[in-house]
Amino acid sequence: MYLYPEALYAGIGPERFWSLSLNEIIDLLEAYYKREKEKRKQAIWDNFILAETITGNLATAFSEDGQVIKAWDYYPELFAKEKESDDERRKQEELERYKEAWQKRIAQFESRE
Repeated sequence: MYLYPEALYAGIGPERFWSLSLNEIIDLLEAYYKREKEKRKQAIWDNFILAETITGNLATAFSEDGQVIKAWDYYPELFAKEKESDDERRKQEELERYKEAWQKRIAQFESRE
């Protein structure tokens, strides 16, 4: 393996390359490859979650029992505020539906008289 082209590819400039020891260059390259591997793993994981979410939400569209998958289902700590506001919004919508149902019942009852 030729270290110089690899070092340039990893973002180590020529001046820095020539000022480093062999062990330092190898350490920097190993760290670079490790970071790249982690980035790749994260990209694969993100794509997996995207595919799973699309599949799950499509299945929900054709099913009465399904529930839409949200970002906080996968990343609860990251989207805690969004989940809280969505829960509040759902409660408000449910309360409005409940009020409308009661208003219809009252109107039906009053129309019988």
